[in-house]
Amino acid sequence: MNRMAQNSHILSLLAAHNYQTKQMRFICRTLAEHLSGDVLDIGGMLQEHIEDLLPHVHSYIVASQKHYRHAIPEAINLEFRHMKFPPFTTFYGAQFDNVICCYSLERIKNDFLLIREIHRILRPGGKLIVITPNKQTSFLNNPFNLREYTEDELKNLLSCTFRLKETLGIYGNRRIALYRERDRRISESFLGFDFLMLHRWIPRKIQQLPFGFLENIKRRRLLIMNRKLVSSIHEDDFFLCPADQRCIDFFFVAEKPDRE
Repeated sequence: MNRMAQNSHILSLLAAHNYQTKQMRFICRTLAEHLSGDVLDIGGMLQEHIEDLLPHVHSYIVASQKHYRHAIPEAINLEFRHMKFPPFTTFYGAQFDNVICCYSLERIKNDFLLIREIHRILRPGGKLIVITPNKQTSFLNNPFNLREYTEDELKNLLSCTFRLKETLGIYGNRRIALYRERDRRISESFLGFDFLMLHRWIPRKIQQLPFGFLENIKRRRLLIMNRKLVSSIHEDDFFLCPADQRCIDFFFVAEKPDRE
């Protein structure tokens, strides 16, 4: 593949992932309003946008169970740690001012232990920010997710150890709704090929292998069929409102009480 073909391929991938890119930019823009001091990012799902958050914090540590696959921006206040968790054996109590759990809580086997550990490593008055899919509007069937939450399930999990400050949801305008509807239709058409319903009994680990490949195919198909729609999506098409069953994702802010 020559250089021109490679550049064309990269541009096509970027265009196909425009929805996901703009959603993450909206999330990072919103997170920047909540962050200060020493921050722990669990899972590293914000890795491509970390540079937007670093000016707002004193230190930023990314804890991930997988090796970092993207280039790490050079910054004196950024550190990446590859570790297994929970528990966080290398972090001491009351070490962080903020903890970000962005699209990672649903991937942790023992979610209650994770929440307890986050409570331990947060300073009194520190904030936990959880961003996770809404079970009632999710249609992705992501094999990397062990579970998804309803609004009440997430509230019950967090309120065991935290005081809920903001229970918000990420929503989209009509352009986002149209994109998601067409995305859902293509996802359902893919499942139509699985007439034996193999996805119900094939181990999750095996399903993970082709997932990224199939997602890329789906997004390229969406781009080909709806180029104007996909290309027009902007981060301002997303917004926060009080959470209900219609939101795309939850955006919850919980606080560790000053006194237990």
